[in-house]
Amino acid sequence: SCNYQPVWNKPDSYRVFKWNADGGSYVEQQCAESCYFNLATCDCAYKPWTPQNDTVPVCQPSYTIGLSQVGFGGPDVRASLENDDSFADYGGPLVIEFRYREAEEIVSRQALLSSTECQRAGFLLVTVDRESVLVELTTEGGVLTSFTLPTVGFKPDQYKTFRLVDNNDFIMATITDGRDGYTTRVAAPASPYLQCGLDIGRARFVNDFRGFIDNFVLYQCIPTNVLA
Repeated sequence: SCNYQPVWNKPDSYRVFKWNADGGSYVEQQCAESCYFNLATCDCAYKPWTPQNDTVPVCQPSYTIGLSQVGFGGPDVRASLENDDSFADYGGPLVIEFRYREAEEIVSRQALLSSTECQRAGFLLVTVDRESVLVELTTEGGVLTSFTLPTVGFKPDQYKTFRLVDNNDFIMATITDGRDGYTTRVAAPASPYLQCGLDIGRARFVNDFRGFIDNFVLYQCIPTNVLA
């Protein structure tokens, strides 16, 4: 487990417990220049991205995958992003967006997206049931943040667009069917979960998604037309 604590809204800082005559307290420390506190590895890590990534005026997708002909739910169907050197040490801002629709009524929670598991990264899991989309972000120290987006009013056979925005201070998720939508925004310190890649439509210990996912886009930056 990690003996350090992140500092909300300050990704380049962390808190460490120091003993004193009164018993002790947490004291804020700052990482070296060009470093950020990586909760997954419990130390300061070098920023593998440039400062311009945070506000770059023209932000191009790192990946665009058209999966419109792929139906998920079969035993041999898998879509993954992995073994990419640009992911290995990346802990910067990112945007993930895709749309999905169910092929049948959801009885129990199914996986829309998950981190490819490895020991040196946090773990992102996005699942869906009949009433909501659940976003969970965990590290080896436990759950970092967890929240839901309702899907009330959305039809199973219609495409819903899901977007996750992580700017290292906040995580914001939105879901819309093109007419109505829901948004949730929570504070969360930098916690890289992309290092080993992403699995689309599946995750360990959760049922695979049975339906269709397409228009998958991944940005390793925050586009200017996306609210962060």
